Amino acid sequence: MGRFRDRIGHDLVLLTIAIDPEYDQGPALARYAKSFGADAESWHFLTGSVAQVHQVAGLFGMNFWKTVGLLTHTLHTVVIDRQGRLATNIDGNQFSAQQLGDLVKSVMNRPT
Repeated sequence: MGRFRDRIGHDLVLLTIAIDPEYDQGPALARYAKSFGADAESWHFLTGSVAQVHQVAGLFGMNFWKTVGLLTHTLHTVVIDRQGRLATNIDGNQFSAQQLGDLVKSVMNRPT
């Protein structure tokens, strides 16, 4: 996040949506955030009921399900612009941090 240090919290806000609301509550989310060195002012870890999480995940084409005691899920990285419009929805993780940073920078630099 050093690349966007001067823009984090106002031009750039990060959201992580936890998809296992039965487990991912207060203390578990706090541990997860700490493991990433997340700044609570600019990186928010969210969850809700199973129905709410399914609804939000579905908005982005993400699926998750429990099988044999494991939680299986697809992976999506979503960038939303300042007007709340979907800028991109990347399925999988076949991109580098540099590529994602370049994409985020281009979205942040769009005229409003």
